[in-house]
Amino acid sequence: MKRISVLLFFPALMLLSCDIGGHVATDPTEMYEKSIELINEQSFKQAKPLLENAVRSFRDLKKTDQLIEALTFLVQTDLNLGEFRSAMAAAEQALVLTRKEGDVHGEVRLAVLEGDISAAMHMNNRAIVSYRTAAASATAFDDKTAKAESELRLGSILKASNDLEEALLVYRGVLTLSQATGNRQHLAAALGGIGSIYRMQKRNDEAANSLMQAVASISQTSNPLLVARLQAELGLLHIAQNNKNAAVRDFRDAVNILRRARTGRDIQTVLLFQLGNLYEQNGSGTEAKRYYREASELAHAEGDRIAENYLSLFLVRCENSLLSAEERTRKSEDMKRSYEQISKNFEECSHISGQGYLFIQLGKEYEQAGDFAKARELYLKAVTLDQNTLAEYSSDELHLPYQKALGIDPSHQDWYNCLSALLVKAQRIKEALKIMEYARTRQLARLFQDITVSLRYPPLKQQTKNVRQLLEQTRLLETEYSARLASTKHSNDNHDVIPLHAEVENAKQQLFKESHQIIDAYPNYEALVLPSPVEIEVLQSNIPYGSLAIEFLPTDDELYIFALSSTQLTIRSTAIRHENLLSLITEYRQLLQDPNVYSGEAGESSIASMTRFARLSTQMYDILLRPVEDLFDRNIIIVENKEMEGFPFHAIERQDSKGNVKYVLEGTSVDYVPSLGSLRYRTVSTAHLQDVVAFGNPTGKNWSVDYELRDIRSFFKGARIMVGLETSWDNLKSIKADVLQISTDITPRNVEFPLGNIILSNGLMVEQSAAIPFEKLSELEAVPTMVLSNHYGQGMGLSAEHALLLRINGTPDVFLNEWSADRKAAKFFSEYFFTHLANGLAPGDAYRQALLNLIRTREVSHQRSWGQFFHFGIG
Repeated sequence: MKRISVLLFFPALMLLSCDIGGHVATDPTEMYEKSIELINEQSFKQAKPLLENAVRSFRDLKKTDQLIEALTFLVQTDLNLGEFRSAMAAAEQALVLTRKEGDVHGEVRLAVLEGDISAAMHMNNRAIVSYRTAAASATAFDDKTAKAESELRLGSILKASNDLEEALLVYRGVLTLSQATGNRQHLAAALGGIGSIYRMQKRNDEAANSLMQAVASISQTSNPLLVARLQAELGLLHIAQNNKNAAVRDFRDAVNILRRARTGRDIQTVLLFQLGNLYEQNGSGTEAKRYYREASELAHAEGDRIAENYLSLFLVRCENSLLSAEERTRKSEDMKRSYEQISKNFEECSHISGQGYLFIQLGKEYEQAGDFAKARELYLKAVTLDQNTLAEYSSDELHLPYQKALGIDPSHQDWYNCLSALLVKAQRIKEALKIMEYARTRQLARLFQDITVSLRYPPLKQQTKNVRQLLEQTRLLETEYSARLASTKHSNDNHDVIPLHAEVENAKQQLFKESHQIIDAYPNYEALVLPSPVEIEVLQSNIPYGSLAIEFLPTDDELYIFALSSTQLTIRSTAIRHENLLSLITEYRQLLQDPNVYSGEAGESSIASMTRFARLSTQMYDILLRPVEDLFDRNIIIVENKEMEGFPFHAIERQDSKGNVKYVLEGTSVDYVPSLGSLRYRTVSTAHLQDVVAFGNPTGKNWSVDYELRDIRSFFKGARIMVGLETSWDNLKSIKADVLQISTDITPRNVEFPLGNIILSNGLMVEQSAAIPFEKLSELEAVPTMVLSNHYGQGMGLSAEHALLLRINGTPDVFLNEWSADRKAAKFFSEYFFTHLANGLAPGDAYRQALLNLIRTREVSHQRSWGQFFHFGIG
């Protein structure tokens, strides 16, 4: 279990710890003091009953100050025991008292602890709110120590959430503060955070400079845990620089620092693993085995069952690598039995990431041996595990390094891919596509379950709200259940774990039942609750005649392409390795945005890049679409997935046998959907599109946007144009229209705002703006056609998830730019689109004709200019 150290702004309380002799403590103060002593010894289980008794006594005696302190330490104790609900309840009690007493410093401490609880449960968005609250309160009362502590935690959770730029700002703020206060520990921690982010951003020289400054600014004896973490971060940097010898020295130094200080045994375990992994990568299996075994013994002594099981797995792999090929074949059954045993060990500590990973590895062994039935059984076990699990406990610091080394994808998408690919080989195509589509819907649901979406379908509004609340509660329960099993120090006594498991299972049964009822009645809400697999025949019934839906299944050495029409399901394939496919997609995206390609700015030096892009454009068609081109009819519908999100299928090129080249869009309409299942969502009618509203340029600084929006009146005389101060949230949410265009900055997504923010006017001053979470668009009455024009930076903020939010709300046609090329392209697109719309074309057809017009307009004829525009819906 990850240890949560006593907050640095608790020092006065430590003075209360004392030896009270061997007698049984009955006085509340004695009980409290003894519990503090036990907490310092990391004996949380023994400390808890004493604290609980002290809390009761202090409450009865109306000793509020002592009660607040006892409750605060009870929060910390419950957190370390993985008893998250109890920790949250104690924190709420303490907060009520601190507010009543006007104890601001107490409120700050508790806000930090609430953030720690949320962080332990991987509820990062909540943790961020708590840490920001703590930092703001500490700032208001000029508590610089508490402010630095709060912001260091904030930077850490932002970094863990991959919001690197925001984390960098926070760490720089702590650096400035610590330079002013002279607090060297805070200075070192801030420099370490900055160095870690630079490493993640591949700014290795800057990372090295920051980390060396951090190490030099603090002595090993003042905070050995911090110094060891800094040394380990240097090790990770040296790995990134391919200097493995230096990395070995760094990790060894970190281990020795902790050993000398006799602290951080859980962190020592991870460091020893890192050493073993480095030796294994260098082919030194015997040395690797030694470190893995030492780490395993330490994990066992610390009671960390998750770490111990992962290390058992690495030991088996390492031992297997030391065998000759002949011995490996002869002992393959022994390895399988070892994997099966470790998977059972993972099951006992309720850690499905490790258990499912082993099911997949065993399945691959059986598939390679030709035992497809056994392989399918194991793949299905892994998928079922993921399907039936809402949350699990793990520590980013103590367990994530093992998962990264094994290549475990947190979404477990590869588990579904393995099962689907095997079903394809068995000619069970419908089952394979059903699994793929279910995996995609679950992927989307993971995002939307955590987003506040306005529920606008009255018959199911309250039931859906209740289910979403129960889903959140059940996640908390299941995280706590797995946390309690993750450490032998917590789960030796099962009398309270068994009822918790029963509570989790009962809650899940209710969730699955009620989610099914909601989806049956109103499929739009499937991503808001717990989705379930949908039969292919149901999906086919929602595909219009003449349309072909295309979904991709990448495997290790082959790309399967599902082509689904209203009457037929076909599977084709391209022989290409998964990593090669991803490499080509990445290269295409990079060249698409390369000025040498789209403008030839380097003159003759641009020719090589332009030639490569042209060849790649036709190569991507050959890989992705040519295998099913004989099935094309009036339009194709691309089902997006994470790996291909934002890839412009409509802009790649088909070369015929005579060498003639055409864009895909020139041969057929190309539309996109977030998932096949979203085709069955109920949407408003698009029969009569008369009322047009154009909304944008909230700051009044971008005259070209004004011009673009006002130009719409050339095609729709009655169009309402709202710019500048008119573009407030109050005005937007009251709009009723057939077509709504929003032209403004839409900021990139992050953990705090999963769909980013729409920048609107604050309604008071033109120069001032307001950031509105994108999901609040679900509060608008559904419009038949929505056009989103994002002007933020390179405009990389819009995606299938944004389109899905609007489709859930009932909008059938969403047009958006997945990147931003130039204002001229946006102006021409708007002009052509509204021209064709005014001439009576359906929105999807108007979109296609507008892009064909752009292709023939010299200034914007490159794919970078017109390929940015995507249509989510069916033309």
